[in-house]
Amino acid sequence: MIEFLKRSRVAPVLIEMVEPDEDRIHKHRIDERMRREKHKQGYLALHELLPLGTKSDKKSILEMAAKEIEELQKYKQELKRQNRGMEMVLDARKLATAVEKAEIKLKVDYPASGVDSMLEVLRCLKNTGSTATAIQSSFSEHEFDAVLEIETKIRAQDVEKAVQRTLFEAERKFRYQL
Repeated sequence: MIEFLKRSRVAPVLIEMVEPDEDRIHKHRIDERMRREKHKQGYLALHELLPLGTKSDKKSILEMAAKEIEELQKYKQELKRQNRGMEMVLDARKLATAVEKAEIKLKVDYPASGVDSMLEVLRCLKNTGSTATAIQSSFSEHEFDAVLEIETKIRAQDVEKAVQRTLFEAERKFRYQL
């Protein structure tokens, strides 16, 4: 009987030691199943993002995903290149549309024709792409004075030289005709 009790006391201790191993193994199995399920859900989610007709095995999903990423990276680079080009065009337009304001003073002693000279000056402004925003002038047979306020997309000095040259040529032409 004593022998039997000794054996039965040892047996429960052995059973208790075996049970934690089984619990540990069971927990490991559950954890592994959960891990595999997460991987499966990840592959399924990735598969949904890929083009229709992509096989659903892991290898095909990864290969197609890699191809799609490469294509998207190329597309991204192309868009960046186009964006830089557009920014350059916009910057050039900003520079081209930058308007310079200036004031040009004109004076002719003993003008041949003040009105005709003024018309030639206005044509010259139009040809240079400039616009007169204000004109103050005075005509007499002894003197022609004018102050032009202009807006121009080119240098105001260049416009002023062109206007002075045009005025000189107009006066010379009108004197020659008389």
